[in-house]
Parts: sequence; structure tokens; C-alpha cells
Amino acid sequence: MSSVQTSYEKYTRNALAGLVADVGPYEIASRSNKTPANGIVPFGYAVGHDNVTNFDEGCLLGLGGGFLGIAVRQTAKENVPVAGETSEYLTNETVGILRVGSIWVVIDNAGGVAGDPILFDDTTGAISSGLPGAGETEIPNGQLDMAVPSAGEIVRIRIGA
Repeated sequence: MSSVQTSYEKYTRNALAGLVADVGPYEIASRSNKTPANGIVPFGYAVGHDNVTNFDEGCLLGLGGGFLGIAVRQTAKENVPVAGETSEYLTNETVGILRVGSIWVVIDNAGGVAGDPILFDDTTGAISSGLPGAGETEIPNGQLDMAVPSAGEIVRIRIGA
């Protein structure tokens, strides 16, 4: 009888953008993606209320009608190729949105330390740390949970608590 698995990794796989980071208290809402143009919402990006079609039922990538939360990774989509990309929600798909809790995101800037405030680009929804500049919004009660050695790193943030 042959072995099914003959080698094992020493470490578990790294985190992925949009994964809920721990089993602490968290709150996830759901809204329909109403982002215009290409209509995508990448996992781990900020979304806002849909201030165009229906404030309470939709969401938009970026600020929209006010910060709503961070798009949660949908693991069921990871093994179903959608036009070659499986790390985003398409137009009119239901988006899981973390409102309170800890989540992994790709951070756009380097040099942040644990406790620094979190902000996002109002248009792209990309996450960064520090003080907001023009076209950026600070996430209420948001903070880095770890240091950021370089831009493009996947880091854990905490929001809403």
C-alpha cells in the first residue's frame, strides 16, 4: 500500500488578504457589490456604503457613502477560476464585510508599528497606516496589530473594537 502523503511542510502557509485573523469576537455584514466601472472588490480592501443605488443593500469599493468595513476572503471562490482571477468579488456578488474584528490585509506603505492608525484610499480601497492625507480616510477604531517592514506585506489589522 502506497502512502498518500510522503512529505510535510515545517510551517503552515502564510496568511492571505481578507482572511479573518483570529477567533476573537468579530462581526461580518453582507452587501451586494455595486462598484461601477470594472466592478471588482478585492479581498482585504475597504468598502463603503452604496450611495448611488441603495445605501442599505449595496457596497462600493473605497469610501462610497461612508466606511462600511473590509472585504472578507471567500474561500469558496479560490478554487473556481473567474476570468483568471479568484481574489475578488465581481459586480452584484454578495460581499462579506468585516465590521469588527481582526483581518489580514496587504498594506501599501512601510514603517508602521503596532498600534498605528489604519486608513484607506477613498477611490481604490487600498489599506495603509499613519495619518490620512488628501483622498484618504482613517478607519474608525482601526489599528495595526503588528509592525510593517515593507510595503506590500500582508499584515494583521484590527477594526471597530
